[in-house]
Amino acid sequence: MTGRISKRTSLAAALFFVLLFIPSLARDIDLDALYLKSGSRHYRSLQENKFSLYQKLGSVLVDSGIIHALWASGHELIYVKEAEAVNIVYRYNTKKHQREEIARAEGTITSALMSSGRRYIFLKQITIGPSGMPRSSRLMISFETGTVSSTASDYPFADYSMVPGEDSILYHSARGICEYGPDSGTEKRIIPLSEYHAIIVKDGITVPFYSPNRKKVLVVSGTGGEYSAMVISGTKKSMLRGVSSAGEIFWIDNDRVLFRKGSMGDFSACIHDLRSGKSLALVTGSLNTNISYSPVAKVVTVLANQLLHLYDIRANSLLNCGIEGEDASFSPDGARFVTLISKKLMLTNIHSVKKNGYLQKKYAETLIRIYDNALKDPDSWNNTYTPEYIKKKIMVYRKLL
Repeated sequence: MTGRISKRTSLAAALFFVLLFIPSLARDIDLDALYLKSGSRHYRSLQENKFSLYQKLGSVLVDSGIIHALWASGHELIYVKEAEAVNIVYRYNTKKHQREEIARAEGTITSALMSSGRRYIFLKQITIGPSGMPRSSRLMISFETGTVSSTASDYPFADYSMVPGEDSILYHSARGICEYGPDSGTEKRIIPLSEYHAIIVKDGITVPFYSPNRKKVLVVSGTGGEYSAMVISGTKKSMLRGVSSAGEIFWIDNDRVLFRKGSMGDFSACIHDLRSGKSLALVTGSLNTNISYSPVAKVVTVLANQLLHLYDIRANSLLNCGIEGEDASFSPDGARFVTLISKKLMLTNIHSVKKNGYLQKKYAETLIRIYDNALKDPDSWNNTYTPEYIKKKIMVYRKLL
C-alpha cells in the first residue's frame, strides 16, 4: 500500500464520520454546516439564498423545528415537531392553514411511518432507561383517539414496513416474518424464519416489504451499507443485488423495486425490473439519496448531492427541481409536495417549480458563486474534506445552467 487515499474515499470517510455523530437523528441533514463554519458569511449566504428560492416559488412555511412529515390525505399533513424535551405530533390542514395536536412523545424520534389505511402513525423512539443506557421503543398513535401504545424494540430505527391497504405493519422476528394489526393487537406469522434464514446478518437489521398485491415479500438484511435482499414469491426465491440501505427501498409495482445502490459518497438510486432484470438509474454519484416514494401520486423523490429530483412513474420523466430539501412527500393528486430544509417544513406547488425554471437557474448562478468564494477561503472550512464537498455542489448546480 502507498498510504494514499482517493479524494472520493476521503470525502466518503468524512461524511461517514459526521453522520455517525450528528446530534439529530432526523434525515434532514444540513451538509453545508458539516463542511462550512456556520458563522462564516458563505454559510449564511447559502442558507439565505436556498430559503429565498422557496419563497420566490410561492412555497408556504408550514412550521419550524420539524423532524418528520408525511402527507396523510388530500388536504392534510402529519408532522412531528421538536419542542424542547418533547416531540409533538400535529395534524395540519393545508386549506385552512391550521394545526391540531394529536399526541406527544418524549425522547428522540428516529423515524415516522403512516399506515396504508391512514389511521395510525408509527414512530421509533429512543429514550434513556433507568440504567442510563438508551432503549428503543415502537410507538403506535391512533389518529382518531390520540392514544399512544408502546412496545420494546431492539433497533433504534424503523425495522418494519407498512402492509399495503391496511393499518398493519410487517416485521421480522424470531418466529419469522409477522404481521401485526394495532386494532386487534394480534400477531400473525406470514413466512417462517427457515425460508430466509440464509440471508440474516447477525447484529444487523432485517426488514420485510410486501409487494402491492401482497403476493411477494422482499426481505432485506444487513448493516453498514452492505445488505442482502431476497424476493420470496410462494415457493420461488430470487436475490436482488446491490442493495445498500434497508430504509431507502420501495416496491414501485408488483415487479419493480426502487432502491439505493453504491457506497458512502457515491450513492445512486435505481429502479430494477424483476422480470426483465434491467435497471434504470435515476441519479448517480450522490453524497446521499434520501429516496422516498409517494405511491398514490406515483412520484419518486431523490437527492443528487442535495438537489431534489422528481421521477414521474406514469410519464417516465425525471425533473431537477433546483431546490434543496429532504423527506419529500407528495399529495395524493401529485400537485403539491412537502420538504424539510433546516427543520423548516415547506409546502410547494409542483406547477410553480415547473414553470419557473429561470428562477432555479438564477439562484444556481448565485449559489455557484458563493460556493466558489468559499472554496477560496480555507478559514471558512470545517475540515480538510470541505474542498471536495464544495466541488460536488458546484458541479450539481452547473447542471441547471
